[in-house]
Amino acid sequence: MKIKLAALALSLAIATPALADKADDKKAFRTAYKSYQQAAAAGEVDDALKFARQAYEYGEKVYGPDHKNTAALTLNYGRLITKDKEALPIFKLAVKRYEKVYGKKSAELIGPLTDMAGKSNRAPDNKKASTIYKRALSLVETHFPDDKMRQGKLQLEVGKSALNVGERSNANRYLTAAKKTFETQPGDAGLAKLAETEFYIGKFHLAAKHYEIATESLLSSLDTFDSNVPNGQMSMAIHAFLIRAYEEQGMREQATKHCQAIGAKTPITDDQDYLPIYLPSPSYPRNAQRAGDEGYAIVELTVDKNGFVKDPIAVEVKGHNGFRAASIEGAKKFRYAPRYVDGQPVETEGVRYKFLYNLRGSKQLPGY
Repeated sequence: MKIKLAALALSLAIATPALADKADDKKAFRTAYKSYQQAAAAGEVDDALKFARQAYEYGEKVYGPDHKNTAALTLNYGRLITKDKEALPIFKLAVKRYEKVYGKKSAELIGPLTDMAGKSNRAPDNKKASTIYKRALSLVETHFPDDKMRQGKLQLEVGKSALNVGERSNANRYLTAAKKTFETQPGDAGLAKLAETEFYIGKFHLAAKHYEIATESLLSSLDTFDSNVPNGQMSMAIHAFLIRAYEEQGMREQATKHCQAIGAKTPITDDQDYLPIYLPSPSYPRNAQRAGDEGYAIVELTVDKNGFVKDPIAVEVKGHNGFRAASIEGAKKFRYAPRYVDGQPVETEGVRYKFLYNLRGSKQLPGY
């Protein structure tokens, strides 16, 4: 694993008298920082994190809180923290220190802002992520006006962040801008980012129930990833979203090849839950809802070679009798990736699902 390091201008000259404790801090810092560099170069993440923290703590004592080396040490430490909740305050501190050292409109702020935005995306206050990315984008446009690839990457990140929190206008604006930017970029790198952008545009339109537009964008993305810049993980995700797009349009046969594509590439073993790819929630029976009844139904079914559900039956029902019919009808709408044996799709019998009904809504549980 390659670990990104922020640059340090290492100089341990200190104006104050060389007191014993200061000398000890300097020695401890040198040892920690060297160990951090070695662990980072070797891709040893756990050791790199441990020594990065030590270097950060001793470096703050040696250089003080407002030194550029302390800012870089803070950033290095933050980049190695895997838990977002713990990393975010370190990135916020790194940004403040970069601002103080270099200024709030400096090019040096781009990296720390981008890192902080990435962690914010997955944090409870993730609505701030797109704002932070926008600030980084503004700095890139100011300091690197000709670097369209870099601008496009941040436009895409703003769009993805906005999509993540339901900011539809911002998502549409920045995803569209990113697409236009990447359309001008040559080579496989530009193609890959364009295909990624098309994927998120497809997700945007899928969420907005613009199924035809979503299908067009997702197919374009899939074609690029399959033909020009292979990316198996992205291709599988696109197949899954295309299944949903086609199913929502009632185009069940068109979804079949995408079910089979996933099944062929992701074999299911006997010890895994056999999960549907498309699983709309069942309707809560009105009579049961009015009566305040809750319960569950366990449905057993067969998945055919094309990923369709066959012969669903309710093998156990608790609560309102309407849960039986609702669960059977719900299961009929599922789509699976069929199991493959010796390169061929096969039927799978005895698949079970548990549909739970409560007054907060209904849901399904696999493996019953």
